[in-house]
Amino acid sequence: MKARNIVLIILGLLLVVLIYGPILSKGQGPKTKTNTESATIVPVIKAKNQTAQVDFEAYGQVTPYTEINVVFEVQGKLLQGDKKLKPGHSFKKGSVLYSVDQSEELYAIYARRSSFNAMLVNLMADIELDFPQELEKWKNFIRQIDDRKNLPELPSFNSDKEKRFINSRNIATEYYSIKSAETRLSKYIYRAPFDGTIVETYAEEGSYVSPATSIAKIVKTGDYEVKVPIKKEELNHFTNAQQLWFLAPNKDTVGTGKIIRTSNVVNQQTQSIDTYLSITPINGHKVYQGDFLNLSCAEKLEMQTVTLPHTAVVDNNIQILEDSLLQTVNVRNMGYKGDSLLIAGIPENAQVLCSFLQNASTETKYEAVEK
Repeated sequence: MKARNIVLIILGLLLVVLIYGPILSKGQGPKTKTNTESATIVPVIKAKNQTAQVDFEAYGQVTPYTEINVVFEVQGKLLQGDKKLKPGHSFKKGSVLYSVDQSEELYAIYARRSSFNAMLVNLMADIELDFPQELEKWKNFIRQIDDRKNLPELPSFNSDKEKRFINSRNIATEYYSIKSAETRLSKYIYRAPFDGTIVETYAEEGSYVSPATSIAKIVKTGDYEVKVPIKKEELNHFTNAQQLWFLAPNKDTVGTGKIIRTSNVVNQQTQSIDTYLSITPINGHKVYQGDFLNLSCAEKLEMQTVTLPHTAVVDNNIQILEDSLLQTVNVRNMGYKGDSLLIAGIPENAQVLCSFLQNASTETKYEAVEK
């Protein structure tokens, strides 16, 4: 009986716990956790406005200022000049680069000179009869005629009667016809118009050439210009610069430049203005046709600027950190200095983000870390 009562008491206590336990637990709210929000760390540059100079650069290629295609006005078999020429060979002014076989034309001129001499000899009797005072002049002219040399200068006429007499015998007509053939004979030889270099050859010795056929391409040694496409908005900076420099791809200064001429139209491919400059090598540097060079000039800015990386500026806007919050500030890009931008309009000592954060919240707090 006693054991039975103990069991009933235990069961009663369990029942009370099961009924009132959930009710009591609902009265106790959940424990609130306090979360400490941490600020986002961003790298910044402390703005320091300084007077600086902006560098302007453009890219161009060295081209020959004087370039000629060697062509003949006559036809025939192509012969070697003073020496056999291949691309890269140099030559001196006045040297024979190429010639065309002139044997047939040469013998034809020999024959015409001989015939002309005979015409004058047959005329001596009439000259002695009608113009005895002019006889010695014409005899002296005949003595100077050599079949293998150019005709000497035709004697001048001392009277209209003498002139009409000579012309009636076709002496002047034949004389000038032979002189024309002599001039044409000189076109069988091509002499170098300057000191230069062979760039390309299009025909070999022994081939047959026709009038206007290109034989080779030659350029004048040491006479170069640089063609540089320059942005329209930057052209005035190069035009007004006190000094222009040419730099090799490795940034070595190879020479100075001077603008020769500027195109009046925009290059449709580059949307720039084609500008042509002379180049004067310095410090022992050599310039070759086809070299790619950077054209550079510097201009001192009137406004003070802050040097920033490209990543800090987007559409002429930067972000500065003020009271742990981001502020967007509109600025002015004044130019380039190496790989950086020169920016005007930034408050002194402002903390400028090194990289512009797109879609950043103005309510998020940030912590600055100076680079």
